[in-house]
Amino acid sequence: MAIIGPHLGAQFIFLLASRRTNELYEKTASDITDNQNFAMLETLHHISSGLKAYCTDYAYQAMDSLRQACGGAGFLLSSGLSYNFVNNAPLVTYEGVNVIMYQQSSRKLLKVGSKVAKGKKVDGMLSYLNDTEQLISSKCQAKSIEEFTTVENLLHTLKVRSAF
Repeated sequence: MAIIGPHLGAQFIFLLASRRTNELYEKTASDITDNQNFAMLETLHHISSGLKAYCTDYAYQAMDSLRQACGGAGFLLSSGLSYNFVNNAPLVTYEGVNVIMYQQSSRKLLKVGSKVAKGKKVDGMLSYLNDTEQLISSKCQAKSIEEFTTVENLLHTLKVRSAF
């Protein structure tokens, strides 16, 4: 269970992230088709390239970890692990090698970070970076396990980490 537990949690997060990315795609496609509005295209590219790279890297490593945990049986075709490993291994190179995908995703963050460093305000999904100093100095308000596991606390924690 020690090997599988974290991977199942990660898969749930990947599912939520992919659903949100699909919603963003649908909205962006609609904005482009209906209004010739390309404003969210850069953000969509940032998210999709980063998500593709992270998820496929994670899947590759998790699959290899599972295969190794099974010892020699992990190589047997009858285990099914070899088949899954072979099918998933090329995902890190489809639509661009992951190093390039990470680079493309980081381009947006570097652009926004440069604006914030110059004292300019940014809008959209990364607008929380306008209050970088306040985020870095903020303290966690959670006092119980339930409060620590709320989506709001997780989002705040990720914002603080990004600002840092």
